Amino acid sequence: MAHEIGPLLKELREAEELTQARLYQNVLSRRQAIRLEAGETDIKAEHLLTVLDRLDMALPEFRYRLQKRQPQVAPPTPQTAMLDTVAAKLNTWLDADMTPGEVRAMENFALGRPFFTVNQIKTLMTIAARLPWDAYDRLTKKLAAQLADMADMPGVQRLRYTLYFNKTMFSPVGRLAGYRVAAGPAGSGTGQ
Repeated sequence: MAHEIGPLLKELREAEELTQARLYQNVLSRRQAIRLEAGETDIKAEHLLTVLDRLDMALPEFRYRLQKRQPQVAPPTPQTAMLDTVAAKLNTWLDADMTPGEVRAMENFALGRPFFTVNQIKTLMTIAARLPWDAYDRLTKKLAAQLADMADMPGVQRLRYTLYFNKTMFSPVGRLAGYRVAAGPAGSGTGQ
């Protein structure tokens, strides 16, 4: 298992569209990074923690992914930075609306990736309520399937309950029952 750490780090790095130089800066030399990702060498624990922090991934999630190792190379997408940008905007301004371009970028990002980190899932769950219903429905189905695959990982069960609760609240049936969705423009499928 020790020599699987590097190849998994490579998959995660590529999914986040990071270069080796940026991910391993002040941690490993270029040669060490190449050898690590090829599975030829190992990485010190303190260096691994630094790298995981840069990938925005907790150690338990990395350990889980390592144990359940399946090839999961995500195609590079230019929208990965958009997730953080939109999340920051919505967290700063609770009544902010996403622009049509941001909605499209979020849909492309969320529906075009084969997997997400737990932190990305949490962020997407926050943003999802601002998407049009059809995109929200497709995204929550995708997130539900991914969370079901990770059901034995600590903390994931709570996320699954939150996702199902939110979907009930944000559904058209939930709206008819009198529930209100987070702020969104009238007629966008996210408000009223």
